[in-house]
Amino acid sequence: MKVVFMGTPDFAVPSLDAIAHSNHELLAVITQPDKPGARNKPVIGAVKAYALDVGLPLFQFPKVSGDEGIALLTELSPDIIVTVAFGQILSRKLIELPRYGVINVHASLLPKYRGASPIQSAILNMDSESGVTIMKTAYDVDSGDIIIARKTPIDRTTTAQDLFDRLSVLGGEAVVEALDLIESGKAVFKPQDSSKATFCRKLDKDSGKIDFNTTPKKLRYFINAMTPWPSAYTYYENKQVKVFDFDEVDAEQFNLACLPAAGTIVAADRLHGIVVSLGGSLISITRLQLSGCKPMSAMDFLLGRSLTVGGKFGE
Repeated sequence: MKVVFMGTPDFAVPSLDAIAHSNHELLAVITQPDKPGARNKPVIGAVKAYALDVGLPLFQFPKVSGDEGIALLTELSPDIIVTVAFGQILSRKLIELPRYGVINVHASLLPKYRGASPIQSAILNMDSESGVTIMKTAYDVDSGDIIIARKTPIDRTTTAQDLFDRLSVLGGEAVVEALDLIESGKAVFKPQDSSKATFCRKLDKDSGKIDFNTTPKKLRYFINAMTPWPSAYTYYENKQVKVFDFDEVDAEQFNLACLPAAGTIVAADRLHGIVVSLGGSLISITRLQLSGCKPMSAMDFLLGRSLTVGGKFGE
């Protein structure tokens, strides 16, 4: 089949690479315009970098559903369009333009986690698995019929980066399989059960702020979900402190009449490390990063720095 690919960030590159090395004809790659960077130097997306590197026909539109984009697609006359993390909403006219419509690679097991942060949401909710879904694009976001779904496990060590990497590869494998099935007429399009749909919003920098009124398990998955961006962080004396890892601590060794308020520093020394209350339990932060410094162990952090016992993180 004749394929036009639309994508922008690094998640989309394995799918583009898989199509480029398949038996399908890749007519063109369409990606978002470059973003302004430091000193007005443009920052190009990973898909554009790949297309330039291997010499694929490349186009960029602020709005691909506009007149120029529609004109190009009409001229190219693709059998199908594949989108992966493209970053633009497609018009009905564009969706209906190719013979086989548009298919999309989505990083969740739809109808779960429609929206912008499916990878992080699966980890935040402590799901045991995630996956990719190849679906036929409909006008409502992430609501189209499912062609293929592929699963992968999540455990207490899985970070968003880990899951991102796995799902991007799974997506590349699955999208070529979907193209083969569509071309052969063997594809089965399964409607989503919208009553089971859940939605996830786009993350921002504020999404990584730690709420210490939680459990060790929930905090573990929260840190994993925020890795690598925006990172799980708190504040101490108005300075940002990123938290990367911790151990659970037996509260009995501190002879506390009751556990202090969530976020309270219970100990901060080389014997105990940095011990903090979660409200119903204690943890020892083992790896962290003070704003302007490199990530370090708790012991290295305490060299030349003091934390006040009874003080609180988050303030």
